Amino acid sequence: MDCIGLPLQFVIDVLNHHNCIVDWVDFIDYTIDKNWNVMQTFSKIEESLIDVFDREYSDQVLLRLRYYLTKKYS
Repeated sequence: MDCIGLPLQFVIDVLNHHNCIVDWVDFIDYTIDKNWNVMQTFSKIEESLIDVFDREYSDQVLLRLRYYLTKKYS
């Protein structure tokens, strides 16, 4: 998933500093709608979350996102 723009880590960090969060369900649904590779997208989200937040928080977000994807798309 190559693109031109801001790195996801940067966007997450800026939002975090402004006490905002990403709607990951909306984000992942949008990427699927645009035919992005789900595994690459998830991997990029995982990498970005771990860069910005601690492992415990990141793991919880990823766990819930995996659950959502499993329920909706399997």
